[in-house]
Amino acid sequence: MTLPARPPLAVTVVRHPDFAGGEAMENHLLAHFTGDPDRALGERLGVPVERRGPDTIPVDLQAGETVAVVVLADAALATDHAWVAWLEGVVGACDTPDLRARPFLVCLDKSALSMSPTVGRFNFLRWDQWEGDDAAKTLQMLTDLDYQCCRMLRAWISQRAERNRACRDAFAEYLSNVQLFLSHSKHDGDGTGGALATAIRNHLHQGSGYDSFFDVHDIPAGLPFDTVLMHNVRRGAFLAIVTDSYSSREWCRREVIEAKRAGVPMMVAHAVTDREERSLPYLGNVPVVRLDAGRTDRIPLVVGRLIREVLKDHLWRCRCALARAAAKRAKVTFVPRTPELMALAAVRRGGGLVVYPDPPMAEEESRLFNEVAPRVRLLSFTQWLAQA
Repeated sequence: MTLPARPPLAVTVVRHPDFAGGEAMENHLLAHFTGDPDRALGERLGVPVERRGPDTIPVDLQAGETVAVVVLADAALATDHAWVAWLEGVVGACDTPDLRARPFLVCLDKSALSMSPTVGRFNFLRWDQWEGDDAAKTLQMLTDLDYQCCRMLRAWISQRAERNRACRDAFAEYLSNVQLFLSHSKHDGDGTGGALATAIRNHLHQGSGYDSFFDVHDIPAGLPFDTVLMHNVRRGAFLAIVTDSYSSREWCRREVIEAKRAGVPMMVAHAVTDREERSLPYLGNVPVVRLDAGRTDRIPLVVGRLIREVLKDHLWRCRCALARAAAKRAKVTFVPRTPELMALAAVRRGGGLVVYPDPPMAEEESRLFNEVAPRVRLLSFTQWLAQA
């Protein structure tokens, strides 16, 4: 089977050659979007990243189904008239109603805001105003870029599902926030679960455009809480804030199982301070980040990792949409993460082919899966493409 040549997302980095920290920042973007060879293969997004400037070939706005043009706007770029004139052309070419190519301008120096009326029409990521050291600012930049790429991919998926949708509907889809469900227990003796959920919710509402569901605040009067909870679990990304009492609470277990069944992006913020009487098996097979009570400095890392899971999920959905079109009538069940036994709930009773994101499943896991469900055939996305 031959898939369309364009990937779901392509990234172009624009930086002035006189920007002292430009190469290091560009390398961060390359490692983040394409993949760092020193990290586990499962961390690779596989998004192509290219560098462009006035002295190179033009920015290819057809390099992917969606294209993110990341502009590292420092003082050297802002004061170079040739670069500014070239950038005006790039930004203008991106400004189309379908929203499939977007300029993401990172303001590294305040002078960049006034470099050009054409460029100044667009909102910047304000590196120059963020708090913390360069590592903290880099994390915020990567998280914000992930989030904006999610908006582009979501709008692309929506328009592909309904090809006749008006651009104004795509714009509304683009503007809507990704919802993050904060699953937590209120029954820790020291109140850790509720305190951490509140701190994360406060962080999310500090202006980054995130939306969260936190039951204390977000269940409307007049509606049954169980219906509202299960509806919102299925709507976005799921963060399990696992404290000592978490796995003992019925509603926490129900939320986790519903999230797994719905295939939403998930991760665990591990905050057990003493012990768990029983670990929750349905929380396996997802990323885990340590989060200690009182360590609010770890919250950006937790949020960043969760948003990365959302981006991975959107990329996977785009790849599946392209693959379904190419495969036509092939009977395939696509699952959003490496299969676990619970994934059988989404598979036809008689068996079938299950395709999951790369890398291929480890042999010992595959052997166990085959013993339990011998009629189910498992292939990673790359394996499936090679055999189709």
